[in-house]
Formats: sequence, structure tokens, C-alpha cells
Amino acid sequence: MNHFWKFSKKKFVIISLLVLIITLSLLILYYKSTPPNISYISNSQVEQIVNKAQELGPTGMTTRVKQALGKLNNPKLSDEQIYASLSDIYFYFSADYSITHNPKIREYINNDFNKYYKEQFPKLYNNNNYGQLIISCADPICGKNIDSDMNKIISIINNLNIDSLVKDSLLSNLKTAAYIPDNNQFDKQEKIFGFRSVINDLNSTENKNASEAAKMISDYLIKNYQIQ
Repeated sequence: MNHFWKFSKKKFVIISLLVLIITLSLLILYYKSTPPNISYISNSQVEQIVNKAQELGPTGMTTRVKQALGKLNNPKLSDEQIYASLSDIYFYFSADYSITHNPKIREYINNDFNKYYKEQFPKLYNNNNYGQLIISCADPICGKNIDSDMNKIISIINNLNIDSLVKDSLLSNLKTAAYIPDNNQFDKQEKIFGFRSVINDLNSTENKNASEAAKMISDYLIKNYQIQ
């Protein structure tokens, strides 16, 4: 009787272990095959974002936005891949904002696009490793207006006889710095850093008129921010 009990007990333990192994294997297979907990992007959402790209962005941006949106319909994307696609869309809009300083782009990304992001992917939105996709202020609606002194500098740079791509970059960066608000220390430091970067870039062109524009920006910093 004891022998039978020992045998049955041993058999029961083996069977229990087999059941446990099978159960764990099935659970692993289930979680591997189950798509991440994300919502598919609806046709209306795609249409809304694409329409904004057409309305606010340059030619060619719409196609890139569509490609990024198409990736979001893959249910097996990792968090990193989802965030990469969202970041691509954000980048296309923010890149155009840095050139045009169109406040409608900032308002759309910071409000409507982030609302969609929060509702569709709350786990990513509330994750400190990812977080919101916000465009910082660099337009006259949220920031400072460009004054007459700065407009003179912009005019000089606009007439420089230098590579057009370099000139466009200088103008974009200078306008960005000029528009940044100076209500707090962080914004003020960012603004000053932006101006100094343009000064360095102007001097690096080794163009006499560019160097004069750089000197004017330095004088502007002294006059308005007491920065040497």
C-alpha cells in the first residue's frame, strides 16, 4: 500500500509539473502572438492628420506623413517603433515650423496631435522615457515680435552674397531666437544661446558683411540683455 502511494504521489508530481510546463508554454505563446495594447488609427484620423499636412506643410510633406501613419496600423509594433512613427510625424511639422514660424503648426501639434497621441497611446504618452511631442514657442503669437533693430539685421543677412542654403539656415535660426519669449530664465538662456549660435555661424562664413551682421547681433544682446 505504501509502495502504491509513493508511486501515485510521484506520478501526481510528474503530471503536475507537465501541466505547469504546458500552461507556461501556452501563456508565452499567447503573449508573443498577441499584439501590443494599441488602437488602430481610424480612416478619419488619418484623413485629419493628412489634411493638416496638406494645409500647413510644404509639398512632399504629405507623402512622408502618410508613410508614417501607415506604419501605425501594424499591430505588432513595439513601443519604440510606435514612438518613432509618431516622432517622424512630429518632426515633419516641427521642421516646417522652424522655417515658417507659422503659429498654426505649433497649435496643431501641441493641441490636436498630442490629444490624438494621448488618447490612442496613453501608455507611451505618460511614460517619462517617451512623453509628449511639443513644439517650443518660436512665433510672434506666443513669443516676442521682431523689432526694428532685428529686422535691419535680417535684411543685411538676406542680402549676403553667400550660399543660399547657409543663408536660409542663418535666417531661420535668427528668427527663431528673436521670436523665443524671455519671460523666464530658461527661455532667456535659450534665446541668448540661439543668438550666439548665429553669431558664430556668421563669423565662420569669412564674409565681411556677415561679420558686420554678427557684430550687430552682439550689440543687440548688450543693449537688450546686457550680455557681452
